[in-house]
Amino acid sequence: NSLPTSRVLVTVNAEGIPQYEIVENVAWDDIKYAENLNGLVSDASAVCWGSLAQRSSTTRSTIAFILENVPEACLKVFDINIRQHYYDRVVVEDSLLKADILKLNEDELPLVAGLLELNSELSDVAAVMSELIQKYSLDYVVYTCGADFSEVYDSAGLVSHVNTPSVKVADTVGAGDSFTATFITLLLRGVSPAECHAKAVEVSAYVCTQAGAVNPLPEGLL
Repeated sequence: NSLPTSRVLVTVNAEGIPQYEIVENVAWDDIKYAENLNGLVSDASAVCWGSLAQRSSTTRSTIAFILENVPEACLKVFDINIRQHYYDRVVVEDSLLKADILKLNEDELPLVAGLLELNSELSDVAAVMSELIQKYSLDYVVYTCGADFSEVYDSAGLVSHVNTPSVKVADTVGAGDSFTATFITLLLRGVSPAECHAKAVEVSAYVCTQAGAVNPLPEGLL
């Protein structure tokens, strides 16, 4: 692919509030179907995708192909990752209908609830989660609230609530992805959802203490 790698341009206004431009027409906007994808997805244990990568029709089509060709037992995780205006009801609802697990945060919840015209009051988070799970036949919804707490819900209600540990933050790059990766990996190993959640919080907190996106985990952490 001859397109450049992704860039995010950041400007800060007079009040010190950052504004972001996620540059378009970059390599991940043009992920085309290729024959080797068949081999990559035919025995996949899990696949994770979001809404931002679906802002282009090319990459959206490739993601759809992958989701249609994974094994029936493959765990399908929609880490919604809403950014700016790069989402719409069609993309979100189509992804939810394909997903086993939805992961979203406190900023994304009202956007999703409004977009999908959910009946539950936003003040009743458990009711919103229940409606999402029932409407889209989800196994779990993972709900994260940054430095405060995170929760996991299933069809019976709240599975797990974990307060976010207080740590000395170097940066938060990779924290969300490490949370998701830990939760999915342990779930595939047969660990209980509550234990998966607790370990995901622990790993994510550790990642926040490290500078940069990729750092080795200490022995025994995972």
